[in-house]
Amino acid sequence: KSFKIGKSLDLSGLGANDVPINLGSIDGAGFTLSNLTLIDAEKASLHFISLNFGFENAREAKNLVFSNVTMRGQKFGLIAADGPQTLKNIRVDRGNFSGASGGALASYCPSCIIE
Repeated sequence: KSFKIGKSLDLSGLGANDVPINLGSIDGAGFTLSNLTLIDAEKASLHFISLNFGFENAREAKNLVFSNVTMRGQKFGLIAADGPQTLKNIRVDRGNFSGASGGALASYCPSCIIE
């Protein structure tokens, strides 16, 4: 499944139980995804977008802008992927990330191509 975002979105209503969103690929078209707060100290893995779990076509996340993001969990990241995928032109403005392991962009992406 591939998706293209058509406008900026305020994600303030989402919570840790609403994610991850499982996709084959996503094109943010330069629009901003803002006000995402995901906090769950008990959940083993906390991600906003999971690329390709169960998808076999080309997988990529591109042209995404995240703004005012807070993530706290054991293992966390905005994007998780089980590779190979391409992460291209992704920006995080004003982010607060903390936990045992992870990263602002990707927490698990062993064979990703980051452009």
